[in-house]
Amino acid sequence: MAKEGTVEWASQMLRLGATGVEQWNEWRQRHTGFLDLSGIDLSRAQLCGVNLRGVKLWDAQLAGADLSRAQLAGAYLNRSNLSEAQLNECNLAATNLRDAELRAATVTAASLRYALNLTQAQLSATLGEPQDVPETLL
Repeated sequence: MAKEGTVEWASQMLRLGATGVEQWNEWRQRHTGFLDLSGIDLSRAQLCGVNLRGVKLWDAQLAGADLSRAQLAGAYLNRSNLSEAQLNECNLAATNLRDAELRAATVTAASLRYALNLTQAQLSATLGEPQDVPETLL
Protein backbone atom coordinates (compact mmCIF):
# COMPACT_ATOMS: atom_id res chain seq x y z
CA MET A 1 0.00 0.00 0.00
CA ALA A 2 1.17 3.55 -0.75
CA LYS A 3 2.33 5.99 1.93
CA GLU A 4 -0.51 7.10 4.21
CA GLY A 5 -2.01 10.46 3.32
CA THR A 6 -0.84 10.52 -0.31
CA VAL A 7 -3.10 10.76 -3.36
CA GLU A 8 -2.19 7.18 -4.32
CA TRP A 9 -3.01 5.88 -0.82
CA ALA A 10 -6.32 7.78 -0.69
CA SER A 11 -7.27 6.46 -4.12
CA GLN A 12 -6.57 2.86 -3.09
CA MET A 13 -8.43 3.26 0.20
CA LEU A 14 -11.48 4.99 -1.29
CA ARG A 15 -11.86 2.47 -4.12
CA LEU A 16 -12.59 -0.27 -1.56
CA GLY A 17 -16.26 0.75 -1.37
CA ALA A 18 -18.08 0.98 1.98
CA THR A 19 -15.23 -0.65 3.92
CA GLY A 20 -12.70 1.79 2.48
CA VAL A 21 -14.96 4.79 3.15
CA GLU A 22 -15.41 3.68 6.76
CA GLN A 23 -11.64 3.29 7.24
CA TRP A 24 -11.03 6.60 5.46
CA ASN A 25 -13.53 8.42 7.68
CA GLU A 26 -11.87 7.00 10.82
CA TRP A 27 -8.45 8.08 9.54
CA ARG A 28 -9.78 11.51 8.58
CA GLN A 29 -11.26 11.98 12.06
CA ARG A 30 -7.75 11.54 13.52
CA HIS A 31 -6.05 13.63 10.79
CA THR A 32 -8.08 16.80 10.46
CA GLY A 33 -5.39 19.05 8.97
CA PHE A 34 -5.18 20.30 5.40
CA LEU A 35 -5.06 17.53 2.82
CA ASP A 36 -4.24 17.97 -0.87
CA LEU A 37 -5.69 15.23 -3.10
CA SER A 38 -5.59 17.28 -6.30
CA GLY A 39 -5.81 15.18 -9.43
CA ILE A 40 -7.16 12.07 -7.68
CA ASP A 41 -9.19 9.76 -9.93
CA LEU A 42 -12.24 8.35 -8.17
CA SER A 43 -14.46 8.08 -11.24
CA ARG A 44 -17.45 5.80 -10.64
CA ALA A 45 -16.30 5.09 -7.05
CA GLN A 46 -18.86 4.28 -4.36
CA LEU A 47 -18.22 7.08 -1.86
CA CYS A 48 -21.49 7.28 0.06
CA GLY A 49 -20.98 9.16 3.32
CA VAL A 50 -17.29 9.91 2.72
CA ASN A 51 -15.74 12.76 4.73
CA LEU A 52 -13.82 15.03 2.36
CA ARG A 53 -14.53 18.16 4.39
CA GLY A 54 -12.02 20.90 3.56
CA VAL A 55 -9.93 18.67 1.27
CA LYS A 56 -8.25 20.20 -1.80
CA LEU A 57 -9.59 18.24 -4.78
CA TRP A 58 -8.55 20.45 -7.69
CA ASP A 59 -8.78 18.65 -11.04
CA ALA A 60 -10.23 15.55 -9.33
CA GLN A 61 -11.98 12.99 -11.52
CA LEU A 62 -15.26 12.19 -9.78
CA ALA A 63 -17.40 11.53 -12.86
CA GLY A 64 -20.14 9.01 -12.12
CA ALA A 65 -19.08 8.70 -8.47
CA ASP A 66 -21.76 8.14 -5.83
CA LEU A 67 -21.14 10.89 -3.29
CA SER A 68 -24.56 10.64 -1.66
CA ARG A 69 -24.51 11.93 1.93
CA ALA A 70 -20.83 12.90 1.50
CA GLN A 71 -19.33 15.67 3.60
CA LEU A 72 -17.71 18.07 1.14
CA ALA A 73 -18.22 21.27 3.14
CA GLY A 74 -15.35 23.65 2.56
CA ALA A 75 -13.75 21.38 -0.05
CA TYR A 76 -11.94 22.84 -3.05
CA LEU A 77 -13.40 21.22 -6.16
CA ASN A 78 -11.95 23.71 -8.65
CA ARG A 79 -11.87 22.26 -12.18
CA SER A 80 -13.08 18.88 -10.90
CA ASN A 81 -15.17 16.60 -13.07
CA LEU A 82 -18.39 15.69 -11.25
CA SER A 83 -20.40 14.92 -14.38
CA GLU A 84 -23.06 12.25 -13.78
CA ALA A 85 -22.08 12.11 -10.09
CA GLN A 86 -24.70 11.38 -7.45
CA LEU A 87 -24.67 14.23 -4.92
CA ASN A 88 -27.92 13.40 -3.13
CA GLU A 89 -28.09 14.77 0.41
CA CYS A 90 -24.47 15.86 0.02
CA ASN A 91 -23.07 18.70 2.13
CA LEU A 92 -21.53 21.17 -0.33
CA ALA A 93 -21.74 24.16 2.04
CA ALA A 94 -18.94 26.67 1.45
CA THR A 95 -17.46 24.41 -1.25
CA ASN A 96 -15.47 26.05 -4.04
CA LEU A 97 -16.81 24.81 -7.38
CA ARG A 98 -15.05 27.20 -9.76
CA ASP A 99 -14.81 25.69 -13.26
CA ALA A 100 -16.25 22.40 -11.98
CA GLU A 101 -18.01 20.09 -14.44
CA LEU A 102 -21.43 19.11 -13.05
CA ARG A 103 -23.24 18.13 -16.25
CA ALA A 104 -25.97 15.56 -15.62
CA ALA A 105 -25.04 15.30 -11.94
CA THR A 106 -27.91 14.52 -9.60
CA VAL A 107 -28.07 17.10 -6.83
CA THR A 108 -31.20 16.41 -4.77
CA ALA A 109 -31.66 17.66 -1.20
CA ALA A 110 -28.01 18.73 -1.15
CA SER A 111 -26.81 21.70 0.87
CA LEU A 112 -25.27 24.37 -1.37
CA ARG A 113 -25.47 27.10 1.29
CA TYR A 114 -22.60 29.51 0.85
CA ALA A 115 -21.19 27.42 -2.01
CA LEU A 116 -18.39 29.49 -3.43
CA ASN A 117 -17.37 30.36 -6.91
CA LEU A 118 -19.84 28.64 -9.15
CA THR A 119 -18.26 30.84 -11.83
CA GLN A 120 -17.80 28.84 -15.03
CA ALA A 121 -19.28 25.73 -13.38
CA GLN A 122 -21.01 23.59 -15.99
CA LEU A 123 -24.50 22.89 -14.61
CA SER A 124 -26.49 21.90 -17.70
CA ALA A 125 -28.97 19.06 -17.20
CA THR A 126 -28.16 18.89 -13.51
CA LEU A 127 -31.14 17.47 -11.67
CA GLY A 128 -32.42 18.77 -8.36
CA GLU A 129 -35.04 20.78 -6.64
CA PRO A 130 -35.19 24.59 -6.94
CA GLN A 131 -34.75 24.96 -3.16
CA ASP A 132 -31.32 23.32 -3.49
CA VAL A 133 -29.97 26.12 -5.67
CA PRO A 134 -28.59 29.27 -4.00
CA GLU A 135 -30.74 32.37 -4.61
CA THR A 136 -27.81 34.05 -6.34
CA LEU A 137 -28.09 31.50 -9.17
CA LEU A 138 -31.84 31.82 -9.73
